[in-house]
Amino acid sequence: MKKLLALTLALAMALSLGVTAVAKDTPIPEGAKVVREIHLRADGVFFYDMRGNYYEDEVPTTAKIYLIPDMGQENDSSYYSDAVADDGSTISAKDLYYSDLYDYLGCGEDVTDFFTAKFKKEEGAKAIKSLKLVSKKIGDVVSDDNYYFDGAAERWGFIEGEMKEGFTDDETKIKLTATYKAKDNLEIASWGDKVDQVLYLAKNGKVIVDFKFYVKNDERGADADFKAGDGGVVVKPQKNEDNEITWESENDTLAWLAFTSDDNAAKFYPKMTTKWNDQDYTDYFADQDAYLYDFIGNPQIASTSRATLDLRYPFVDEDGELTVDPENAVVYTIGEDGLPADITSEFQFVETDDGDYVLRAKTRRLGTYIIAEKPAASDEEAAEAPAEAAVSEEPAAPVKAFLPSFAK
Repeated sequence: MKKLLALTLALAMALSLGVTAVAKDTPIPEGAKVVREIHLRADGVFFYDMRGNYYEDEVPTTAKIYLIPDMGQENDSSYYSDAVADDGSTISAKDLYYSDLYDYLGCGEDVTDFFTAKFKKEEGAKAIKSLKLVSKKIGDVVSDDNYYFDGAAERWGFIEGEMKEGFTDDETKIKLTATYKAKDNLEIASWGDKVDQVLYLAKNGKVIVDFKFYVKNDERGADADFKAGDGGVVVKPQKNEDNEITWESENDTLAWLAFTSDDNAAKFYPKMTTKWNDQDYTDYFADQDAYLYDFIGNPQIASTSRATLDLRYPFVDEDGELTVDPENAVVYTIGEDGLPADITSEFQFVETDDGDYVLRAKTRRLGTYIIAEKPAASDEEAAEAPAEAAVSEEPAAPVKAFLPSFAK
């Protein structure tokens, strides 16, 4: 609750305090206090992710998060390192809490106008995909009893962090240090109207902030429904119980998994996507309709016998009529060599009790499946297709295969 209260106070403060943009190479008045490095030990505040969710201490592995330093906690001065001015005097970092420094670092301003930043990953580096200083326009993100931002959308500065996808329920501690470097002389605090009562951060001066948080997947039972593309969750089957998981689009159920869990009942990562992105094997299906069912991480299913996997047969029109004879359709997986491998013989074409046409297989591990209307192109054809499509009198942009997707 401490972090939530601190962020609420900081946001309220940002609405009432203005930051005056400094001109390039602004001179520092003679007699003013100047610092060249300030180290703040405050942990990072999670502001929100790209879906508008707010986090305090723990985020799912799929999150893209936006961080601002938390400088407003009820701590004694030892929690922060003091700033030492060029004249040798000490300025308590506690005094900097209600200063313009907080605004420069992102609260209500575009931090990239005032700072560049470098990041050092102290712990959990393998879980971090990227970090960068950004400017985002935000407004009413969250409104509840603990936290609010009540105002019109305006541009703020953040550290944007993107996490790598994790496939277990393990918790990963993330510690990183952000070193902000001032683009110009910045007035960062004032305690009066005299020159010696104003504190400046010199051009190229540094503000160093430590961030700490945890990345962990949520946990759910294995009788669950998911949207295609949903991640950040592991499922835990009940021992020796029947379980059924479904994956859905906006309109239909796309896949069904039914199994009886064993004594181990191991957790697994259930994310499935149907979106073609930049997979290396895309060009093998560029000349036809082919549908992707990609179970991320190829999870093992802890079941007493092989689980039943049903994949919706995609070649059905709006009237429920088959548009491709199931005997002609081909099912592929992606082999260890990264190339499509024909596994059609492992599937049966059946109609479910609910009238859905599916391709059914027995399996202990979920993989990558492609249902194609005809055989995939050969290596030579896959390599030549983009080149042939790009032939023109004018130079053309690289051509990518455009394939259908259930997920919107």
